[in-house]
Amino acid sequence: MDQSKLLPEIKARRSIRKYTSQAVEQEKIDLLLEAARLAPSVCNLQPLKILVVNKPVDLAFVSRASYSLGAVATAPLIFVALVQKNITDCLSVRVGELLENGAIPQINLDNLVSAEGKPFKLKLGNKYTYMSAAAALEHIVLQALHLNLGSCWVNHFDEAEVRAYFSIPPDFEIISLLTLGYAEENPKPRPRLASLLYSPPVIQENSV
Repeated sequence: MDQSKLLPEIKARRSIRKYTSQAVEQEKIDLLLEAARLAPSVCNLQPLKILVVNKPVDLAFVSRASYSLGAVATAPLIFVALVQKNITDCLSVRVGELLENGAIPQINLDNLVSAEGKPFKLKLGNKYTYMSAAAALEHIVLQALHLNLGSCWVNHFDEAEVRAYFSIPPDFEIISLLTLGYAEENPKPRPRLASLLYSPPVIQENSV
């Protein structure tokens, strides 16, 4: 495999937990949001919303709500990632739009069956919301590196405190924080698995 053909941002990405005090320019914030907007999402649900936190008083609060650990302590910019709850309730509408626009062929869903003959049914649930949000956030991570910014996903925070401080309504779930800024460190690559290839186990039939 020729690793030189990998995107340089993919190879160079690191989780940055120490940032300089330099503010992130508004143009770069706009580009990060645009990168997320253009990300793929399940049936074009686009469930992700981003709360931009870059005022010192707000950053200080989010840091305290995150136990002042790691990246939140020095980040000049934090994206609070929100997803709309129950957005998959409109999945049938989105599928209808895909059919109407020719993104998927016109087919009679009643005729679709699985390998074992099970009828087709639209899959609902938060898994598809999280998948879509994760894709959008990774777009931000890679675009950030392209703009010479570091980033780090943060999941240790008190959701109730963040929700109350920013008056986030209950129909949104806070799924993650993403810190962003100019890196004050250059960490070495972390160990990675040699391969992600999965090989199903070989089942030996009992000999007669």
